[in-house]
Amino acid sequence: MMLPLYTYYVDSADLGYYDLSTTCITLVGTSLFLEIWTVALRHMYSGSNGGPDVDGIRSCSALFAISTFVYTAVGIVAWRLFDVRDVGFVFAFGLAGNLANYTSFLARGKGENVAFAVSGVMSTGIIIGVNVIALVFLRMPYESLYVASICGFVIQSVFLSVKLDLFPLFYSGLPSKRSLKRIFFFALPLCVNSISFWLLTSFGKVILNIAMGDSANGIYAIGSKFSVALALVTSCFTYAWQDMAFSHGVKEGSDSFYTDATFLYSIFLCVGAAILLPLIYLAFPLLVGSDYAFALDTIPMFIAVAVLSALSTFVGNIFYSVNRTKQVFYSAVLAAAVNVLLCRLFVDSFGIDGVNISICLGFAVGIVYRFILLRKPAKLRFKLQSLLGLFPLGMSFVVFIMGDWLLNLIYLSILLVAAGTVFLLYCRKRRT
Repeated sequence: MMLPLYTYYVDSADLGYYDLSTTCITLVGTSLFLEIWTVALRHMYSGSNGGPDVDGIRSCSALFAISTFVYTAVGIVAWRLFDVRDVGFVFAFGLAGNLANYTSFLARGKGENVAFAVSGVMSTGIIIGVNVIALVFLRMPYESLYVASICGFVIQSVFLSVKLDLFPLFYSGLPSKRSLKRIFFFALPLCVNSISFWLLTSFGKVILNIAMGDSANGIYAIGSKFSVALALVTSCFTYAWQDMAFSHGVKEGSDSFYTDATFLYSIFLCVGAAILLPLIYLAFPLLVGSDYAFALDTIPMFIAVAVLSALSTFVGNIFYSVNRTKQVFYSAVLAAAVNVLLCRLFVDSFGIDGVNISICLGFAVGIVYRFILLRKPAKLRFKLQSLLGLFPLGMSFVVFIMGDWLLNLIYLSILLVAAGTVFLLYCRKRRT
C-alpha cells in the first residue's frame, strides 16, 4: 500500500533523507533507552511461579522514564547546536516509536497477543490513512511521513495502555536501588547488542549516502520495503519463539529442543523466501513508479539479508532464554565489525548491492559464532539437512535475475504446488 505512495508522490532524495534520519534516530533511541522493552519482557516471566518480577518491572519503567528525560535533553541540545533538518519531527518519531515498543512488549508479557496484534494492525492502518490524506489529497511534502508514523505509534501505545491497563506497570512504586542496578547491568549488554545490530544492518545507509547521495538511499529504501514482507511473517514466528524460549529455558531431557526448532525455522525461511522472490518480480511493476525502477535489481540481495537477519535473531533469542546475554554481545560485535570494515569497499565496487553483500557476510560470520557459543549451554547443533532449503531459494535467485515474468510465474506455480503438497502430507501424517 505504501510503495505506490512513496514512489509516485515522494522524490527519491526526500525519501532517502527520511529513511536515513529515522534510521539514525533509531540508533540514538536504542542507545539511550537500553533496549529496556526486551528486558521488561524477560522479567514478565522471571518472577515466582513463572509470573512477573514486580520489582524488576518497576526498575524497567524507572529506567524508561530516566531515558526519556535524557533523550529529551539530547534532542534540545541537537536543536540548539546543530543544523539538522526536521529535528523536531525526527525527535518525536524516535520517542513515539520507543513508547510503542515498550507498551507492546508489556502487552506480550501479559500474554495479550491478540491485543498486541490488533494494535499493530491499527497503527499500520493509521499510518497508511494519514499518508494517503497528506500525500495524495493535500499534496503535503515528505515531512508528512514523520507525522503519519508518530500518529500510528502514539495511538498504538494509548490503545494498549487503556485496553490492558498497563499504567500500574509504568508506575507501581519506586524500585529498590539494588533492583535498579541489577536491571541496568542486565540491559547494558542488550543495548550494546542493539547498537551492534544497527552497525550491521543500517550503517551501510550512512556509507551509501556519503558515497552516492540521498537519491541512492531513496532507491535503497524502496528495495528494502520488499523484504519487509518476509520480515513481517518471520516477526510473528520470532515473537512466538521468544515466548516459548523464555518459558523453556534449559530443561532436563530437552537436548534437541533448540536444534530442532532452528532446523525447522531455517527450512521455513528458505522456502518462504523462495516463494516470495518470483511473487515480488510479478508485483513490482504494479507497485513502483518508473523513477524507482532500478530498485528491482536490488531485491534478491535484500531477501538474502532478510533471511540471514531472521535466522540470526532466532538464534540470538536462545541466549536470552538461557541467561547468557553477555555472549550475545560478542557475536553481535563480531558481525558488526565485519560489516563496518567491508562496507565502504563493497559500496565502491558494487554500488547499492555492495551494502547488502557486506551485511550478508557480517550476518554469516555472526551466526556461525553464535552456534559455537550455544553449543554447550543450549546444546545447539547445526543440522546438515538445513542446507536443503538453499536449493529452492538458489533457483529463485537465478529465475529472478535471468528470467522474465513468464518464467517467474511458472516457477512460482511449481513452488506453490510443491509446498502445498508437502503441507498436506504433513497434516495427514499428523492425523495418523
